[in-house]
Amino acid sequence: MRGAAVLSSMAATMESVRVPTRIDPKICEHRELAYLGAGGSVSYSQCRICGTEVIQERSRRWVLAGVGEETR
Repeated sequence: MRGAAVLSSMAATMESVRVPTRIDPKICEHRELAYLGAGGSVSYSQCRICGTEVIQERSRRWVLAGVGEETR
């Protein structure tokens, strides 16, 4: 008799977790960026020091503040 293979599917979920940072994002200069991706002429990065998201397009740069945080 042949053995039957049983496949079970598992759903993976991702949770948004706030990672403790080494420096306050308000005083960070966001010089060490981790590349996240690009779309057209825009590139998306995250600061390796404070975790803030940064969007860059040619000579323009936007630093995103989290919900409930004040902008710089």
